[in-house]
Amino acid sequence: MDQLLFNGKFVTLEDADNEGNGIDRRGSKNNNDESSGNNNNNIVSALLIRDERIAALGTLKEVQRHTGTDTQRIDMQGKTVLPGIIDSHNHIISAGIAMGGVLLFGAGTVSDACDRIRARADALPDGEWLEGAGWIESQFTENRPISLAEMDRAAPNNPLILHRLFGGSLANSRAMELAGIGKGSGQPPRGEIVRDADGNPTGYLKNGAQTLVTRMIPRNNKPMDSLEEEFAAIKRATDEYIKYGITTILDPGVPPRSMHAFHTMYKMGQITISRWILWKKNLRQLNARPMNILSMELRRSLTPVFRPEACMLFIQCTKWGRYRCESR
Repeated sequence: MDQLLFNGKFVTLEDADNEGNGIDRRGSKNNNDESSGNNNNNIVSALLIRDERIAALGTLKEVQRHTGTDTQRIDMQGKTVLPGIIDSHNHIISAGIAMGGVLLFGAGTVSDACDRIRARADALPDGEWLEGAGWIESQFTENRPISLAEMDRAAPNNPLILHRLFGGSLANSRAMELAGIGKGSGQPPRGEIVRDADGNPTGYLKNGAQTLVTRMIPRNNKPMDSLEEEFAAIKRATDEYIKYGITTILDPGVPPRSMHAFHTMYKMGQITISRWILWKKNLRQLNARPMNILSMELRRSLTPVFRPEACMLFIQCTKWGRYRCESR
């Protein structure tokens, strides 16, 4: 059913008249269809929605020409309507998981951060993983990461991992024990386990060292058809984004498991925002799966709100040149 929204202030971001695609953008009017004095011609008072697309906008008199007898009329009562916000870099499942754990945005001191961790950990059963995010040293007055001892006191009975804003994570002793990280453990490829002067891990894991812990989280070891936590994370994050007017995101580096979660939720009618992705594939997988097969997988994933825009290839280079990526 068509919907006519009127008596509003619709910001169109259009600076000039545009008659293309059947959309009427012919003026800036206030709620009484009189000139509002807006020289940019980007505010109109009425808008028509048809098949989930904007079919016409302008004054009420202009837009009504496109309506029918069964058009639903909605009085906006003078409210302002803005275009949806596009977030051009957002890892939505990671964000949703962090929202269900502990968020450290705005924590001004290490003590504040530990109080948040402790409050969330106290609400969890012993042994359940606690994940968090939203910290960087410079946000704390101490200008340092949370120490291992402080993390252990805040979450003594739960494995804990706190993702830094860029390039690292903090893990407590319970998490490192499960990951096999100790004084004698070696450094992982493309990462670093930060150690103190005596060689003991401090809990600070840089780059590739983070996966030593994250791969121990039960969610990351479940079969592909067991995605309840991913579903909950997607819903938690999208519900929060919609509150702030975020209607579209671009998610770079999406692995197959996450793609499967989004596609499944879309088929169930549970996706409420548009999602543009950079699909993540490792060249090891490319060697085993020809490009025509990968293209077929991408085509299967296409939906109106789920659009693979590119494929992010992770190339492992060796001195023997074992892997090679050619542009075609």
